[in-house]
Amino acid sequence: CFGRPDAVIVVADASCLARNLVLLLQVMEISERVILCVNLLDEAKKNGISVNLLRLEEILRLSVVGTSARCKEGLYELKNVLVRVCDEGTVRRPRMGLYSSAVETAVEKLLPYAERAAGGRFDARWLALRALEEDRDCIRKVQRMMISGGNGGKVRER
Repeated sequence: CFGRPDAVIVVADASCLARNLVLLLQVMEISERVILCVNLLDEAKKNGISVNLLRLEEILRLSVVGTSARCKEGLYELKNVLVRVCDEGTVRRPRMGLYSSAVETAVEKLLPYAERAAGGRFDARWLALRALEEDRDCIRKVQRMMISGGNGGKVRER
């Protein structure tokens, strides 16, 4: 959350994709280079579940790769997509605006405070959303970073 990754791969279970999309949306808020890896396609197929990877890619505006890791299917493609995403000069911005107007209004009100707290070290919009969720662990981490000045935990002199 507080690092600056070159890319993030979110691995989702194809048989319960909706449950994993919440994590994906949270990651999309903090990273511009996100890859969705839809794993266990073989198991999903056995259960009569079909996932339209191209449609997911189109809707989310990010790279989507299907895999069956146990069978070692799709891993080469995932590696190639990861390299491409890391090497791209331009960033594909994932589709945002998936929240209600009430949430977006609240985020806009919190944004100036979140920007000050983030201090350019991480995404302020993401922080505002975590505050709305009352994510206490995240808030404590940000408070510690603000106290230490983001210098690796050392308390700065005042």
